[in-house]
Amino acid sequence: MTDRHENLRTALTEIAQRVDSVDLYDRAWVIQGAKLEQPVIIAAGTNYIEAITKILIAAYGPRLQTNFPDTDEVTPGMTFEAEADPWEICQELAGNLGLRLFFDQLGVCTMEPEPDPAITPPAWTFDDADLRNLALPGLEVSWDSTDAINAVIVTGENSDGQAFRGTAYDTDPDSPTQYGGKFGKRPDFIRDDKIVSKAQATARAKKELLRRLGNVQSITVPSLVHPALECGDIVRVVNAAQDVNQILVVDRFAVPLRAAQAMQIERSRKVPMIDEQFAA
Repeated sequence: MTDRHENLRTALTEIAQRVDSVDLYDRAWVIQGAKLEQPVIIAAGTNYIEAITKILIAAYGPRLQTNFPDTDEVTPGMTFEAEADPWEICQELAGNLGLRLFFDQLGVCTMEPEPDPAITPPAWTFDDADLRNLALPGLEVSWDSTDAINAVIVTGENSDGQAFRGTAYDTDPDSPTQYGGKFGKRPDFIRDDKIVSKAQATARAKKELLRRLGNVQSITVPSLVHPALECGDIVRVVNAAQDVNQILVVDRFAVPLRAAQAMQIERSRKVPMIDEQFAA
């Protein structure tokens, strides 16, 4: 074999063994980077959706497309200082309505409730024993209770001296993190001066608990690429070998660049039953 052929074979081998990855960002990256250049003032009595839209458009520009619900909730008087992150501000404001804020696959800025398996049926079932549903062998289950909580207590205090309290607790008897069960009591406390009613405080508490519950158990599901799957979808995962049969919320997934690789649906989380009126 000539040196030319040997060099060509070496080059092709290196290409075949190379692993390429691409990190992509949605339009939230643009808003996060557009730190406030001067203070933004929101007058008391401003509709919450109007306030959020104002801040987002100031950061992104008038071409921003939105899909927001209607609300009668209004804000207190608010001032956001220069250098603040407008995306973080709007996430918190949306949370006070019990909503999550994100960009969908078409680039539309969207607000909707945190996914709740108690009222939403699974969009898909991943069962590695069923060849029709895209699941592949190799499901992984891991546990980490470092940042686990099972209750959220929200207090809203404004300049008028009013205080509003909202709570949400994991009361699911089948949950490994049931409040007051074997996992004990691990509440998280949030104080937010932008909350002006008990309804807002309760909505924020439930939203934050829904977002964080079940993080002690992380499941990675290998699958063929599922083009219809979205973050926030509710799915059922079944694996007889590991005794898994759970309703989960998809937090994120990695889409492979090559057809021979599997899509990894990562950090799915179980969302147990929540009681907003639990008496401690």
